Amino acid sequence: MFKNKYVERVEQFINAYFVDRDVKKCMSFFHKNICWIGTGKFEVGNSIEKVEYLLEEYVKQSPDSFILEKLWLDSKEYSKNLHAVFGEYLVGKKTKKGYNFQVEIRITYLCVECEGEILISSVHTSVANDLQKIGEYFPISLMEAENDNYGHLVGDEIIRVMAYIIQSFRDYYLFAGRYGGDEFIVLTENIEKAIHIESKVHNSLLKYNFKDLDYKITVSIGISEWIDFDSFEAFLSEADKKLYKAKKSGKNKTIY
Repeated sequence: MFKNKYVERVEQFINAYFVDRDVKKCMSFFHKNICWIGTGKFEVGNSIEKVEYLLEEYVKQSPDSFILEKLWLDSKEYSKNLHAVFGEYLVGKKTKKGYNFQVEIRITYLCVECEGEILISSVHTSVANDLQKIGEYFPISLMEAENDNYGHLVGDEIIRVMAYIIQSFRDYYLFAGRYGGDEFIVLTENIEKAIHIESKVHNSLLKYNFKDLDYKITVSIGISEWIDFDSFEAFLSEADKKLYKAKKSGKNKTIY
């Protein structure tokens, strides 16, 4: 696919935003009448001042670089000086345990050419339907098996058992997956289902007999319910804080 100057310009902005995390550099790409609609419930900016504020807050919340994988990017000409650039990216981050947590985003940017310079006049970012619902309504749970005494092979077995236990309650959640190391992420339709799953996971893990172990494995769980977070990342961060608090509170605890 031929990469025109509009696609190239948008790629430069995406790298400045997701990789460099440089607000000043990002602002240099915008038309004075920029309009921004992001993935967060309140991530809407209809003035250049509002957009700058949103970017500053978002970078402040998460200053580290994201990992980008371009799936596809294309453009369409609407007039001599107006082009739409649209496509999909995988945006991820390395967690503290080295796991790459990824979200697929879809972008549509309107670009105008002013005095020989290509400027972005509109940004619209969305996520896949299920993830979009998660960002608006659904509770998120982070779970981590806890025991400092097992070796690598036993640790792998615990991860397999955790995955099996969580999968056995798939009728109660929308999405579940490994978040990194011995941590798992579970997304549910409402807080009642999140609490139901955490209770079942606690009990199932305690009842499970691990080969060659004469002690029980417990689990810490942090549950966050969407209220007024500005982004999915902030939502996830809140669940992570509650997981950390659960681990500090003692064995086999849940914080929500």
